[in-house]
Amino acid sequence: MKKIYLVRHGQTNANAEEYVPSKEEPLNDNGVMQAGALSERLANIDFDKIIVSDFLRAQQTAEAISKLKGIIPEVHPAFGEMLEPTSLYGVVDTDERVQKYRSDRNNNVEDSNWRFEDGDNFNDVLGRVFVSKDILETDNCERILVVTHGYFSQIFTATILLGIKKPSKEWFHTIETLKNSNTAISLFTFDDKKWKLMLWNDHAHFAE
Repeated sequence: MKKIYLVRHGQTNANAEEYVPSKEEPLNDNGVMQAGALSERLANIDFDKIIVSDFLRAQQTAEAISKLKGIIPEVHPAFGEMLEPTSLYGVVDTDERVQKYRSDRNNNVEDSNWRFEDGDNFNDVLGRVFVSKDILETDNCERILVVTHGYFSQIFTATILLGIKKPSKEWFHTIETLKNSNTAISLFTFDDKKWKLMLWNDHAHFAE
């Protein structure tokens, strides 16, 4: 039975101060501490492979685990976060421009042709989820750690739970329900072509 551990990256200033981040948003001091605590939590699990997105904050989170395990992470852009428009980078979440963009995006979840500037739409991210799912299903390793992102994890999990093929309002509702914390661990199994969610948003390493 294959075990797949999905981990969200550590905290960034964008998380703490609630503004729109770019791919190059780094971990803050708390995020570095979280990554260290996460690596200690995972010390007794024998991973065969570490996969990480191409975002800096995910790669920095994976670095502590990589050093502990002696495993060089494989970078896969398919596991990257949903990108918002470049023009909004650094803009706080409460700004009316961000709120209008996100409202319009969410209201057009089923419209594959809707797009605002260079930001992703839900069809873009779902396509990456399908690629990610195929990577994990066809990999011969039995224990895989994936260091990825909060919203991507929610989209990936909603897709697994509902078995959807295209964006839908039900799927979006499930995504919005599945909140997770920085460096939280979720566990899936894959066996006989079937996925099961065994654990969601475990962050006991912070005793919160």
